[in-house]
Amino acid sequence: MGPSMFPTINATGDILLLEKLSTRFQKIRSGDVVIALSPENPRILICKRVLGLEGERVAVLSPDGRGIIQRYITVGI
Repeated sequence: MGPSMFPTINATGDILLLEKLSTRFQKIRSGDVVIALSPENPRILICKRVLGLEGERVAVLSPDGRGIIQRYITVGI
């Protein structure tokens, strides 16, 4: 994450601007925010931040919020 990027998006007060061209030209990068159909319920849109791209190694942090790395995983398809 860059110095001006916040880790979360607030439910109130934050504004997202969307564009659809990046996915057509494969310009999605780590740190980007994407909107997609939920794999569990395709009628619902979900909003996620890209942490890593295919083949990249990312750290999985402990769920207690202390920032301790539990393990590393390689992002798949």
